[in-house]
Amino acid sequence: MKNNKKILGFLALAAIIAFLMLACSDDSNEPKGTYSLGTTMTFRDYQVWERNYSTTKLSNAHYEFKGNRNIVMGSIAFPVQAPPDPPTSYTYEFPIGSGEIKDGYLNLNIPALGNAQLLDSVDLLRTFFTGWYWDVPSNSPTGKISISPSETNGHMVAIITDSENIIRESLSGTKTSLSGEFINYIYVDRACTISADEVVQYTYTFNSFNLSLNAGWNAICDKQTYTSSGQSSRSWELKHPDHKWTIVAAGKTLADFNDIDP
Repeated sequence: MKNNKKILGFLALAAIIAFLMLACSDDSNEPKGTYSLGTTMTFRDYQVWERNYSTTKLSNAHYEFKGNRNIVMGSIAFPVQAPPDPPTSYTYEFPIGSGEIKDGYLNLNIPALGNAQLLDSVDLLRTFFTGWYWDVPSNSPTGKISISPSETNGHMVAIITDSENIIRESLSGTKTSLSGEFINYIYVDRACTISADEVVQYTYTFNSFNLSLNAGWNAICDKQTYTSSGQSSRSWELKHPDHKWTIVAAGKTLADFNDIDP
C-alpha cells in the first residue's frame, strides 16, 4: 500500500496505549478467549516476538524473539491534557507482580491488588481512555464518558523492561486500509459499566461504546482502522483474542515500518 507510511503515522499513539497489557496462559485461571480474567493472573511460557521494520509485507511484520529480559510491571498515569493534543509524558507508579523473558518466552505473575494500588474512577478513565477524547473532569469537553457506579476504583498495567515496552498486537489490512488490534488489561474492584459517546475530530472517529466489566481483570480490545483516503476510526470491545506478545524498543511506533502491503 503506497500510502501506508501516512496511514501508519496515525497509529503512533497506539504504542502508548497498547503496551498497557497483561494476559494469562492456557494453564492459568483464565479461560482462553474470555475477557473476564479473575482477580489474579499468571502467564506462563508465551513466545515473545519482535517487529520487523524492514519488511514490506504484513505477514512478515514479526519474528520470534530469542533473548532474555527482566520485567517490571505497574500502573501508568497520564497528565491532564486538553484535546486535540496527545499526552507527551506519563508517570509510572505502584509496582506490582513479577516477571521475566527467558530464551524468548514470557512468564508473569500478578497477585491480588490492594486498595493502595488502585486509581479512583476519574483517574482511571483519564488514564485508560486517554481522556482528551472525552469530557473527563479537568479536560476540555469533546464528548461524554462515564463509569457506573462512580465509586469504582481500578488499575491498568504496564509491562516494561529497562528500555522496551511489552505489548500485545495483531495487524491486518487491504490495499486501501490498515487495522491494528491491541489488547489492554484493566482491573476494577467491582462490576461496573463504562460508556462513551461517539467523538469525531477532523477525519478521526472514536466510536461510542458500552462496556460491562466484571470485578477483577478484564481484557479490552482497542481496534484502530486507517484508510489511504485519510479517514480513520477507533473502537473498543470486551474480548480476548490470542494476539502476539511483542517487544518494542522505546520510542518505536508502527510509523517506523516501511511502506507495507498486506
